[in-house]
Amino acid sequence: MVNMDTDSIIKVDKLTAIIDNEIILSDISFHAKSGDVTVILGSSGSGKTVLLKHLLGLYPSA
Repeated sequence: MVNMDTDSIIKVDKLTAIIDNEIILSDISFHAKSGDVTVILGSSGSGKTVLLKHLLGLYPSA
């Protein structure tokens, strides 16, 4: 059994991003463990860059 609190190096829980009154990301949750390969896939304009910028702290949190 994996304990997400101790094994995760990145944990996102119910992230929602709103930019210019438009919901860009809604209720995003995931975790990544040390040593794992994690891939973020999506079509153009699906919010991949917004997600990464939130993880880096480049967008303010609500």
